[in-house]
Amino acid sequence: MKRLFIILQISLLGIAFISCDNNTPEWNEQYTEGTYMVLKFEPLATKYRPNVMLTPDKNGDWRMRNLAEGGTCREFIYGKSPFIEVDTVQNWYMVDWKWHVALGYNHVVLPMLWTDVSQPDATYAYSDFEVAATGIIEKYGYVKRSEIDKIMHIQSAPASSTPGPWGYTTDGISTDHIAPVYLNRYYTAKDIPNVIDQKGDWQYTKQDFLQERLRQDSLQEVYRERLATLIYSGMVNSVVHVVEK
Repeated sequence: MKRLFIILQISLLGIAFISCDNNTPEWNEQYTEGTYMVLKFEPLATKYRPNVMLTPDKNGDWRMRNLAEGGTCREFIYGKSPFIEVDTVQNWYMVDWKWHVALGYNHVVLPMLWTDVSQPDATYAYSDFEVAATGIIEKYGYVKRSEIDKIMHIQSAPASSTPGPWGYTTDGISTDHIAPVYLNRYYTAKDIPNVIDQKGDWQYTKQDFLQERLRQDSLQEVYRERLATLIYSGMVNSVVHVVEK
């Protein structure tokens, strides 16, 4: 059994897989247009889906690192796996939008479950850690909500001309497609102020924030179902932008 010496730091808001792959896409566009990371597990590897995975950071260290920016409040994700089933026959999974995970092919699987990651800001140190598996991801990439709707000839909601969870303007992007600008700002729900933003008579409040999180969860389920339909129809190559190994 391969052994790995690591210091494993687990924090609730966003546990990010930091990749050293040169082809890892920039995820900044996720904050202007809704984008989901998707991955395909190797055959017979889905049994490891509940397990924590690590990839090396820029320094070559193997660890899980907190990502205070890019995910959403940690209370919404800790103790849960970031992987959502899309097509279990072909082993395609979507990464929950709340995690904002950047994942690479160079990874290891630990004998530790996502459900065990349950303590706020807990630090786990292992001087001799057993690695359960490696190389279980066959491919990964991303999909855009707008492209899914275009392929399926679905009329999306219009852009908004008034401020909202996307800020002051949508730049002509459908409210179904644009990513919210506020949901990745706060480490915990306690950090959310009662009034997050305002412009004239308009205010964006903590209650608006919490409602938008639920709306994004709902949209994710809608696009998960649409993506599943496309994959089942053999159109995966038309919708998934795969990051090459």
